[in-house]
Amino acid sequence: MPAFSSGKGLTLGSTLVEVLVALVVLGIGVIGFSAIQLQSAAVVNDAYYRTQAVAVAQDVIERIRANPRGWPSHYASKEWQGSDTVVVKSCVASTLPTGLASGCDQVNDIAEFDHFEVSQQLRVSLPKATVSIHGSCAGDGGVSCIDVTWGEADTDVRCSVAWGGIDEVMDRRCVSVNFIAYRQQ
Repeated sequence: MPAFSSGKGLTLGSTLVEVLVALVVLGIGVIGFSAIQLQSAAVVNDAYYRTQAVAVAQDVIERIRANPRGWPSHYASKEWQGSDTVVVKSCVASTLPTGLASGCDQVNDIAEFDHFEVSQQLRVSLPKATVSIHGSCAGDGGVSCIDVTWGEADTDVRCSVAWGGIDEVMDRRCVSVNFIAYRQQ
């Protein structure tokens, strides 16, 4: 009374090996898919921070253009950070009768209020961010630039230098936006 023939035992054993091989192949595929998902999340996160940095740089440029009497003395060569504690007596709140336009007309008050608002924006939108305002970026051509760095980026490195390739761009967590600012006489 043989329970199993030698042919059936071989079939049962080979089926078990096939299942194990299939599980190993499936496991390798799942690990690869997980790695791709993690890389994708990192790239999306980096793109979000770069978009926020460009928005902050554009906001600073618009603030400089709205206060042309303050350029370059109150803006150039400044660094603003999200961690800055800017105590500002808002000229808006102190001089505004209800329903009237802003009473901010002092150049330094406006620049200080801009510093306050940009610091608040950095605190919310970019981790460990710094905005560096450079009065001259391209020699004496009148081109200025705003560098925005975030995260664990090296703040001593200017973002406006030419980069070698995509790996170098991904390693740097900074954005540089050039603009032309004219001082109002």
